Amino acid sequence: MANEPFIQGATLRGQSGRTYTIQEVLAERRDPLLCVYRASAEGQSFIVKNMIPGEYEYQKDLQTSVASCPNLRTMFNQKNLSVKTRKGMLKSALAGLVALHEKNIAHNDIKPNNILLDYEKTDETFTVTRVQISDLEDAVILPPGKYLRDGLCGNQLWRSPESWARAA
Repeated sequence: MANEPFIQGATLRGQSGRTYTIQEVLAERRDPLLCVYRASAEGQSFIVKNMIPGEYEYQKDLQTSVASCPNLRTMFNQKNLSVKTRKGMLKSALAGLVALHEKNIAHNDIKPNNILLDYEKTDETFTVTRVQISDLEDAVILPPGKYLRDGLCGNQLWRSPESWARAA
């Protein structure tokens, strides 16, 4: 792994065999080295990132271990839920978000997939017993009276290319 960010014009060969040319550094972090670049290859634009060795595998294994736990997105898409149940889940999630905000914590990656549910199911009954906000790795504790400026929302590992490129 490189110790310094790639410079404009540097070329990289990916695991696929494609050769990328660095066009621009979009985000630079040095300790550990986690930079994001706009790159090109074969006439197309790409977003390329430095990765901590083993980080992708670690994240994938972590997600696999909780993949069977339902999240809000899964439940809304797959279950025939009553309006009352849906509203209850959303109210609980929003109450959790309010609790974070009362402690000056900005989540920065709130989405249905990051809201986990515990539930009980009998023959015809589906009861949500607990709603919990997850994935706090990108959360920020803001000092009182301060705010985020030009912050990027979303998980650093999975952030969209549009977000990294600031929709340029």
